[in-house]
Amino acid sequence: MGFWRWGRTRADGDHAVVGVVAPAESLSPPEFAVVAYLFAAPGHIGSAQCARALGRDVTDLLTTFADLAERELIETRHDNAGDIDYVAVTDAGRRAFIRAQSPCCARF
Repeated sequence: MGFWRWGRTRADGDHAVVGVVAPAESLSPPEFAVVAYLFAAPGHIGSAQCARALGRDVTDLLTTFADLAERELIETRHDNAGDIDYVAVTDAGRRAFIRAQSPCCARF
């Protein structure tokens, strides 16, 4: 089952459903922020560095990191204690980010 994606249909801001997006490809606002930052960042980024760049505490984003990693949109590396140490966007995450910016046009 997919989620409905909303889009502007007129200049006055009325909204209407423009399509169905698979759950694995849809991004919530916090997920979009994380994937957008990682999209622009080279390689693996420290999870605390990512959180600071987004103006959040790393503990605020742990669930977001875990959800994105479970859907294979980001890759995580864990330290010896099992905590998320580094994060990086995957190819699937890059595609989801591009689709989120232009859901009508990014069909690849």
